[in-house]
Amino acid sequence: MLIWYCYSTVTALGKRANEKQITFCIDEVVREQFQTLCTTLDVSAANVMRKWIDTALENGDVNLQAAASGSNEPRNFIDDNDKKVIKNILSRLDEVERNTAYLNDNQMKFIKEEVLGDELGTLRNRMGVCEKELQQLGGNITRN
Repeated sequence: MLIWYCYSTVTALGKRANEKQITFCIDEVVREQFQTLCTTLDVSAANVMRKWIDTALENGDVNLQAAASGSNEPRNFIDDNDKKVIKNILSRLDEVERNTAYLNDNQMKFIKEEVLGDELGTLRNRMGVCEKELQQLGGNITRN
């Protein structure tokens, strides 16, 4: 009974009095990208879908069309909505930069083989050659 109560509470939050719910499934990555885009543009995903459905019903067509372009005059001001969009874009860019800063598994394997591998040309091999030549000269690769 507790599960039913939670479910009915959650669905009641998004509905208006005369509305029914539409449910569909999309890929997890696509869903996250769509929600991030909506957050960047400071609109809710539900309102975007509602507006698309309203437009489709008005036009009698479900095909998507590009929005009509506005005036070609350059804008000399930045309103609050533009500032929010710019701020959201910068935060998304920061997140992308942070996520791409990490090395993936293939890169880590390459580095491991480059440093620890026994093949000719690896860092370990080249350090061994240097160490051998230093020892022949009477020196040592380690510091005192």
